Amino acid sequence: MGLLGFFGQESLAEKEAAIRIEKAQRNFFWLGIGFVLILLKLPLIPGISLGFVYLLVLIFVAFTLFWYYLLPKKFSGRLKNMVFIALSITFISLFVHWTGGVKSFALFLYVLVALTTAVSMSFLVLLLFMGLVAVNIFLQAFLTFGTPNFVTNLSIASFHTWGILMIALYGRLISSQLTLAKIEEKKAEIERAEEIDHLQDEFIFFVSHKLKLPISTLSDYLVKMSNLTSTKKIKDISEQLWQASLKLSRLVDLFLDVARIESGHLMFAIQKLDLPDCIKTVIENFEPLARTRHIKILYQGPDKLSTNADPDRICEILTNLIDNAIKLSREGSEVNLKVERSDGRVITSVIDHAGGISLESQKHIFEKYYRAKEGGKVPGTGLGLYISKKLVEKQNGKIWFETHSGEGTTFSFSLPLAKK
Repeated sequence: MGLLGFFGQESLAEKEAAIRIEKAQRNFFWLGIGFVLILLKLPLIPGISLGFVYLLVLIFVAFTLFWYYLLPKKFSGRLKNMVFIALSITFISLFVHWTGGVKSFALFLYVLVALTTAVSMSFLVLLLFMGLVAVNIFLQAFLTFGTPNFVTNLSIASFHTWGILMIALYGRLISSQLTLAKIEEKKAEIERAEEIDHLQDEFIFFVSHKLKLPISTLSDYLVKMSNLTSTKKIKDISEQLWQASLKLSRLVDLFLDVARIESGHLMFAIQKLDLPDCIKTVIENFEPLARTRHIKILYQGPDKLSTNADPDRICEILTNLIDNAIKLSREGSEVNLKVERSDGRVITSVIDHAGGISLESQKHIFEKYYRAKEGGKVPGTGLGLYISKKLVEKQNGKIWFETHSGEGTTFSFSLPLAKK
């Protein structure tokens, strides 16, 4: 793993470190320009022409403005970094030559290039540029060939080269270690998140399973109580309690479905199903809720059209879609259901007359526990569409939606047409 990080850091360096390094370079350029201007006021570097230094500062300012502010943003990443490093090595080589060759104080600038290359480029690119630096340093020594200082300069060049190379390799090693640590940290975070999700699903399944029987029993007793009494007040209270128990039962069913989906234990009994009959049954179940909001549920389609699907699961999908449509539609409007056949498939659509779905919400509408902002204070769990999508896809179907701001949304799903 260590060697892999040492030699193969390209993806992280190119995608993450390049931007970070570029910002650091830009800030360093401005700091460097200011630092040089301050140094010129001190008697530290005798014999250097101030006019020449001011010219260099002006060139640096012009380059910084052009490189970081005027170049198109498309020119970025690895290519821009490589060009920058190549230009830096060229400039440093000239600056070193003008300020004393292998004995120049400017040789420390090569260290900055080495570190930049180590943390932002691949290992092979690092070796390439360090080789270029070595050539430039030894070239300064060979320019003194035939002079008494040649051997000394050659030794100094060797010392500088090895020193800069060691700094570059050490920087590369540290960068790789940090990269691997970040990868391990992200991996640990993902594992923790997955473990939490797993425990959450197990808890939901356990609690939902334990609640299912008592809620069902309570619902049955409330129906019997309503049938046995003749007192209107008691009947009304029983009816309200029964409606509340149905909502609670549906909530438990949603959580159970999520747990089964996540664990892969969701079972299907695929058979020939008359879809219009299933739709009409679900519509009848929603009539009381629709009446409370003065909403009409209208069906448009054939009386008979068969598909291959699990009847209970299709009823659940329709329940989720119609429930959302009624809750979100404006009072006094309509919820329309359409069934049609197309290219060997049966397409079922549920059309509401709400305000539509925003672009941001459209990206997440089928995600688990996601609730669109358009829903406002309408009660819900954010599970209905997630479960519907899974149920449709498990039955060789597809689900999608079309939305128009201020007009409403159409959720549609398609299933294979039953073979005769």
